[in-house]
Amino acid sequence: MNIFRPCQGSSFAWSSINKAASLLKKGCAWNIHNGKSTNFWLDNWILQEPLIEAASQPIPEEERVQTVASYMDVNGRWDITHLSQWLSTDIIQKITAVMVDPLSPDADQIFWKASANGRLTTKTTYQLSQPGRVEPNDRIWKAIWKLPTPEWVRCFAWLVFLGRIATNVLRFCRKCSDSPDCDRCEDTPETVPTD
Repeated sequence: MNIFRPCQGSSFAWSSINKAASLLKKGCAWNIHNGKSTNFWLDNWILQEPLIEAASQPIPEEERVQTVASYMDVNGRWDITHLSQWLSTDIIQKITAVMVDPLSPDADQIFWKASANGRLTTKTTYQLSQPGRVEPNDRIWKAIWKLPTPEWVRCFAWLVFLGRIATNVLRFCRKCSDSPDCDRCEDTPETVPTD
């Protein structure tokens, strides 16, 4: 059972946990050693997505639970004939290039593929969650942080640029406000001005 199944009307905190779980799933991959801990079809280990997404036809339920080692013999040779009914030649070539030792005592290891050293960091997690967002070397970022003003003004300017000011629209989306409307105008949503 997937405990992170989204449900309508869930709190901002639960929605954030749900988003983080899908982000972790996107950023994690498996480093194969003996192939006994990694699900062949459902875990990220050879492609940028689970192999089930690249299958040419539906994978039977009994195959979906198989580990990487399940598709190898004791000598470490891949069962290419079995796999070729679901996967293209290109993908099978990538799979056969992976060295797996089913008799090895070394277990498979999960790693964070968004960083060079395989470790999860706040920076790489943020970058993965914000594709196309402004990077710290961007000229606007540099201009804001070089302003000769107090730190709080620079922080505020950066939040305005990112559209992260806690307006009623944002608070309403996070279920922290009863209405997205401005308390003064009453009929107009309170947003960050775009002009």
